[in-house]
Amino acid sequence: MEYLAKKHGLWLEGAYSHLRLITPPPVVLPFSLNSGVNGNVYVFCEDYFDSATRVRRGRLYQSSGRDGDRFENVSLFPYPSPSKGCPIDEIYETANLNIKAGQEVILGDNLAQTCWTVVLAERRGRDAYYITLKSKTFLGVLPELLSEEIPPNNREDIHRAMNAVVEAASVQAPQPVIDACRVAATHMLLAMYPQITKKRAGANSREAGQWVVYPVCR
Repeated sequence: MEYLAKKHGLWLEGAYSHLRLITPPPVVLPFSLNSGVNGNVYVFCEDYFDSATRVRRGRLYQSSGRDGDRFENVSLFPYPSPSKGCPIDEIYETANLNIKAGQEVILGDNLAQTCWTVVLAERRGRDAYYITLKSKTFLGVLPELLSEEIPPNNREDIHRAMNAVVEAASVQAPQPVIDACRVAATHMLLAMYPQITKKRAGANSREAGQWVVYPVCR
């Protein structure tokens, strides 16, 4: 089983028989499910983060109930390592959860939280629990949507179109980004002016992006 431990603000990892210092210091965040979890405390240890794709990958741990245990073999290099064992302040073990793709999770505590969607959840027995997340927010690329203000029938289309804009903005050439923006604007205007949906052009077409502007500009 893999362990994640904390001693004097330093994070360590490894097996129960040997813990080693993690360098550089990892990002470790409280983890919870929107649907709630059992009484254990869960933490997410980040291994990878890409702000362009808004994807975060890391390992999931749960409280082990062994806080204060003394570990005989602890390596704190380059700091001095204890010669007669080392009591650990906090210790977590590989999480024992059944998380499915598509579930919503929360990183952070009550004072500062972010919402993520599970893309992949992979287990290697009790040795490791890997989880890949995608942000539910636009990370500042665009203003966040006020979902409650969007008509229910248009909500999914607008969210999908805005996600396409954010994903295109950092990796695509200008023209595909413009096309994605045109489609997103079309969906928004169709939500604001449902009467124009009677026009013959579809909301996803380039033609719609051209004619849908006129009722707003007049």
